Amino acid sequence: MVRLFAILVLSPWAALAAAGYELAGTIEPPAVASVAIYGSTAPYFNSTHSDSSGRFVFRGLAPGTYTVAVDQGARGEVRQ
Repeated sequence: MVRLFAILVLSPWAALAAAGYELAGTIEPPAVASVAIYGSTAPYFNSTHSDSSGRFVFRGLAPGTYTVAVDQGARGEVRQ
């Protein structure tokens, strides 16, 4: 079973907030996987890969609701 832990980091500094928010997470058990983020309330898509420790990060996000999808090939896809 693949578990996904993600943390939305909200910056208290106006200058950093203007650059957007950051969503970082870890895939458990640690694995390299394709990670995608979809805007739930506004059109948005971006993708990346996790590192060998299962960590990934998306930067510059606008405030909103997002869905994160993790695809590990043969293990399938998980959305949260």
